[in-house]
Amino acid sequence: MSTLMSVSSSVSYISPGLTHTDDFRKGVHCLVFEIAPERLGRVQQLLTLPEPIFIRGGPAAWLAMRLYREARRSDEASSLAMEGLALEILAELSREQASPAHKKPPRWLRETQEFLHARFEKTVTHDQLGRMVHIHPVHLATVFRKHFGCTIGEYLRRLRIEFASRQLENSDDPLGAIAFAAGFSDQSHFSKVFKRQTGMTPGQFRSQLRKP
Repeated sequence: MSTLMSVSSSVSYISPGLTHTDDFRKGVHCLVFEIAPERLGRVQQLLTLPEPIFIRGGPAAWLAMRLYREARRSDEASSLAMEGLALEILAELSREQASPAHKKPPRWLRETQEFLHARFEKTVTHDQLGRMVHIHPVHLATVFRKHFGCTIGEYLRRLRIEFASRQLENSDDPLGAIAFAAGFSDQSHFSKVFKRQTGMTPGQFRSQLRKP
């Protein structure tokens, strides 16, 4: 039996009829949506959707937040918007599962990834990373992009936004303090990047999560 874990900024997928249990972490807001079997069947003809799927952060999580926002708006355009976002989420899940990131990376690439997760708030260059893992920076950048589907800078930015999202949800810290802790130079830059990634400002994100 599969267990679906619900944590902040995550997306899970499971097909109808698969027996599973849910693990809802304390303080997490969840949005559950179902796709009609006949519609899901057509989608599965086009996309790779092994089951179950659990992804934390990234484009699928931001799309899910926009879906949550549309569900709360519930105006005349929400139904169409929600359908489109749901299909985009499934496409991102399929793309994630088909990416080389699900193949075992070389040790030096895992070390690079671990360093970025541990020091995401710090400024780092390709040369510094290359020296750390004894790999030429050009080769490092090329393999990283091929494996993770994004540049090192984009990956680092995603980690910062995921950290900021958790802080917005779980703390009352001011936006400036969160921006600094996440590694942004100032609140204005943080707000622009956050909105570009999630479709809403940090203030809107916090308000959406805290609505009863």
